[in-house]
Amino acid sequence: GESKVFTSTLLGGAHRGEEAEIEVTVTKVEEQELPEIDDEFAQMVSEFDTVDEMREDLRNAVESQGKQGQIADARDKIIEEVVRLSEFDLPEAVLAADLEARRSGVQRQLAQAGLTLEQYLRDSEDEEAETEEEFWADMDRRGEEALRAQIILDTYAEEAEIDVSQQDLTELIFQKAQQAGTSPQEEIQHMMEHNHMGEWMGEARRGKSLAQICNLATVKDADGNVVEMPKPPAEEISTQDFVGAVDDEDAEVTPGVVTEFDEDDATEDADESTEATDEDAEEADKA
Repeated sequence: GESKVFTSTLLGGAHRGEEAEIEVTVTKVEEQELPEIDDEFAQMVSEFDTVDEMREDLRNAVESQGKQGQIADARDKIIEEVVRLSEFDLPEAVLAADLEARRSGVQRQLAQAGLTLEQYLRDSEDEEAETEEEFWADMDRRGEEALRAQIILDTYAEEAEIDVSQQDLTELIFQKAQQAGTSPQEEIQHMMEHNHMGEWMGEARRGKSLAQICNLATVKDADGNVVEMPKPPAEEISTQDFVGAVDDEDAEVTPGVVTEFDEDDATEDADESTEATDEDAEEADKA
């Protein structure tokens, strides 16, 4: 077959970021005939009778997804700015325990995938750090920012007297299941086995704090248009629908390649360590 040589920047591996000459040889060419996009096609692949209805639904879905992404980005920017403007000292014991727990969470995820950190940095296309020192330094920086954000949101919740209902916890469980690609039953089982009920209630409370703070801010997009930050209406979901269906079998971990670290998973360990050292830190400050 015909060959072609071109120069490109390597995206992964030990020589990531370096220029390299790449040779490609064409061994086979295939052509795929796609079906005509008409009403019959729409009926076959969707719930709609016409292709116009299907296109309208897809258009609405894309717009909705874009708005949700815009709102999520705005929330991140708001809490980043709040953290930047809030200057306070973190108790050394609390910070140290939090960062150590986050590191342990990352190391656990690597072990589950059968990888070392060196292998992960070599093979990952998304990770910007090139050395272990850079990786841990960035992890510690983000961990400290997350801890500051947690303290700010907890303090706001106390002052605003924000409560967390069973419905709030239910919504958080469904959200975690959706993000992790698991079922609500699996998330509940994980919560019960690892005694995360109080921690997740705190997470839900901080989420409500952030929603209130976002509603106090004026957010504009790149074109200067105001972005509305409404709190999504709570869905009427009953935990009775799935609590009884929790499987008693232990969850299994399937080894594989880590494409990115689950910071929520690492944060669970960090939150537990933070709670465990709060009293010690307070006594140390008094001393």
